[in-house]
Amino acid sequence: MKITESQLRQIILEEIEMVELEELLITEAAKLGIVLTEEQKKGLLQRIKQKAARVAAPLAVGAALAGGGGALHGAQQDYSQGVRDQVSQNIAAAEEYNSSYEGKVAALQKQLDNTAGFIWSMSDDPGDVTMLPLTDSGAGILPPDWSVMKKVYDDFVADAGPIVTPDQVVQASGDPEHSRTNFLQDFEDTEYEGWGGDPRTGVNGTVYIDFDDLAEDYTLPLSDQSPSEYYVQLWDKYVGY
Repeated sequence: MKITESQLRQIILEEIEMVELEELLITEAAKLGIVLTEEQKKGLLQRIKQKAARVAAPLAVGAALAGGGGALHGAQQDYSQGVRDQVSQNIAAAEEYNSSYEGKVAALQKQLDNTAGFIWSMSDDPGDVTMLPLTDSGAGILPPDWSVMKKVYDDFVADAGPIVTPDQVVQASGDPEHSRTNFLQDFEDTEYEGWGGDPRTGVNGTVYIDFDDLAEDYTLPLSDQSPSEYYVQLWDKYVGY
């Protein structure tokens, strides 16, 4: 089949118009805060062409752009609604997972593994930048606050908690600064428990003292609460009463 000069000119014009349409589509999508994938662009362009065919001559996309801008706007609205619907579905799925047993275990485990979130120092030097105090073997000592988090995790996984309810808390009676700087003296006869290391701390594994070794009115060095107060706070946040 021989293509005439007029037909060739029309084909070229249509290709140029499609390029311009794609650029316009990308620009308008960006205004909506949307980054289109190639598949999404292809689908929307096809829909716009179909709508353009109903308001202009066949394949006259240029005319549709000039007089049928509603087609693009409608396609954008459809896509935006689809994105909102997907976001809503994702949020609902996340909320369902977070409220499930598996989700709660994962959230607690994440906090336990994030030992960098429990950075503390026993030094009275305000310029001290130690990640964690160290034992003689180079293991990082996790703060007593972490021990409370571990207790919450253990009780939940064992279906044994909560061992403390809000009406059973005992108020802290000490000073968190004293608890921090005198930790080694206060627990010099206490045996450490081992825990895995966090590469971000740069220490040779970590250790902690057991929750049961904390006095009920002991003041935790980071949270400035008693073990039972902090336990109730964590249980309510990650598990719920």
